[in-house]
Amino acid sequence: PVIPVITNLQEDLSIDHEAIAENVAFSVDHGVVTGAGILLGAAAGGDFPVLSTEERVAVGATVVKAAGGRAPVMCSVQHTNINDMLEMEAGFAEAGVEAVQWSQPYYYATTDEDWLRSLKAFHDETTLPIFVYNTPWEGHNISLELLEQMATLPRVHGVKWMNTDQGVYQRGMARFSGRFSFIDNAGENIYNALLGGCG
Repeated sequence: PVIPVITNLQEDLSIDHEAIAENVAFSVDHGVVTGAGILLGAAAGGDFPVLSTEERVAVGATVVKAAGGRAPVMCSVQHTNINDMLEMEAGFAEAGVEAVQWSQPYYYATTDEDWLRSLKAFHDETTLPIFVYNTPWEGHNISLELLEQMATLPRVHGVKWMNTDQGVYQRGMARFSGRFSFIDNAGENIYNALLGGCG
């Protein structure tokens, strides 16, 4: 499973890195280790919309250090600005983060062409493995055709997957589970397992 890491804050709203490290150590000590789970830092569960780019990278570094090589760490680069996404990816790579979670720049409506152009631009300027996060509540839903085009990008390793169309949800995993690691985000754990998903 993917375990979201909470971004603990002090009373003055500065980041409580010590508390984050304690929570990560607890998760690792209780079985979230390589082969059995992945830690997801600075994502929605970690309040990324209220953190600066620098704070998000610092959170990633804290999670990596606290995991101590016992569990893989992925961090979110979701943002409204692709330049900030690129800056975060570089910072995460330097900190030892092993993969990033990407979704299209949010707020404005996105066409399939916009979505794919954004992903390719990010892919071509970065180095870490990418997990694509389908976020239809932000106004765009990944189609089977986009999954097929994603499959041509070698560093896209996985999909955090849900879809408002149940048929696309199932057919997407059935068709592409040999290419992507599908992480269920729809509460469809049984379908995920039956169709080749991994968590």
